[in-house]
Amino acid sequence: KMINTLKQWKEQYALKLPVVEDDNEHDKEILITYYLAYLALLEPKELKKESISNVQTILDYILEQTIQAFNSANLFCGSYNVCEFLEGLAKMVVNDAFLIYIISREGIYELFIEKFLLFNAICESTTLNTMICSSLYTIIWSISFQPEYSMKLKSTDKLISTVEQRVKNESNDEYALEMKRVAKGILFNLDCLQMDAQATAVDPNGDDNRIKVMISYAHRDITFCEKIVAKLQKYFQGDIWVDFNKLSVSHEDDWEDIAKAISQCDVILMIVTENYCSSKSCRR
Repeated sequence: KMINTLKQWKEQYALKLPVVEDDNEHDKEILITYYLAYLALLEPKELKKESISNVQTILDYILEQTIQAFNSANLFCGSYNVCEFLEGLAKMVVNDAFLIYIISREGIYELFIEKFLLFNAICESTTLNTMICSSLYTIIWSISFQPEYSMKLKSTDKLISTVEQRVKNESNDEYALEMKRVAKGILFNLDCLQMDAQATAVDPNGDDNRIKVMISYAHRDITFCEKIVAKLQKYFQGDIWVDFNKLSVSHEDDWEDIAKAISQCDVILMIVTENYCSSKSCRR
C-alpha cells in the first residue's frame, strides 16, 4: 500500500516540481525523500526491472549528496546523513545496470574502497559507523560479482585482509553477523575463501557407491524445495546436501560449507526460478 501511495504521489505531484537540475534545493529535497523512501520499500526483484533512464538524474544527485556528506564533518548533506544515502545505493546496486553506472562514474569506485577501509577500522565505535560500514559491505559485495572489477578488488591486499578479519569476527550483533555473512560472500566471489583441506578430502571409509547430490535453490522457494527433497528421499538412496538439513543455522549462507558441498558432490541440482535468477548468492 505504501509503494502505491508513493507512486500516486509521484504521478500527481512530481510533474509539478522542477527537474532536479534546477537550483531549487527544497524541491530537490522532496525528490530525494521520495526516492529514498521508494528504495527502502521496493523488493530487489522489482528494482531489477527498473530502467537506468528512469533514475539516472536522481541517481546522479544522490551520488553528489553522498560525496558531500562524506566530506562534511558531521557526515550530513542537507537533511540526510551519509548512511541514508548509502542505504539507498546499497538497494540500487542489486540492479547490474545501476551498479555499473554508479561505479563507472569518475572517482566513485575509489571512494567506496577508501571509505570501506576507513569505516571498517572504526566500525564498532558508534552505531552510525556500523550502519555505514554495513551498507559499504553490501556495495562491495555487489561489485565483487562483476568480472571487470573483481580482479581490481582481489589485487587490493588491504581490502582482502580487512574482509578476512571481518570473517573472523565473533560478535553476535545483528550488523556484525550480516557483515560477516557478506564478507564470506565477497571472499567466495574473489576465490579467496580459505577452506580446511582436510575437511574437503574424501572419507576413505565412506560408501563410494553413494551418489552425492547438492541442491541449490533460492531461499524464497524453500517450500517448493522442501517438497522436492521429501520426494527425493523416498526414492533416492544417496546423500542429499541442502542447507536447511546440513547447516546449523537455517538459511545462513555459510560459504565454506557450500563450497565444500559443491566440491564433494557428484550432481548439483539447481532449482532455477525467477527468485533464483534474481538472487546474488544463487547467481554466483
